[in-house]
Amino acid sequence: MEKPEEGQKAWLKLMHRRGNPLELIEVKIKSVGRKYFYIDGHYSKIKFDIETGFEVSDYNNVSRIYLDPQIFLDENETSILYNRIKSAFNSWSNKNISLEKLRQIDKVLTP
Repeated sequence: MEKPEEGQKAWLKLMHRRGNPLELIEVKIKSVGRKYFYIDGHYSKIKFDIETGFEVSDYNNVSRIYLDPQIFLDENETSILYNRIKSAFNSWSNKNISLEKLRQIDKVLTP
């Protein structure tokens, strides 16, 4: 993650404690220190790691700051596609994938 700057627009991904994202909220960077930064508004007491953008907490690193919302969207789409592909191979009901399709998948996945 690039170093945030005071006043910069950013996006906060709030998380349920179970790991499911709640929402993406537009925020502004309030202050930036050597190791941590803070945001303005209702969530101003949450401390974020300057290198990773993750919430710094004694319990869980559940929330995260994105300086570009497209990164969040790409990560979310990656997760959806990965789970969809994984479920196709973890289910007994999906044994109707043809040999030709399996060869094509193998070609894509292995160099």
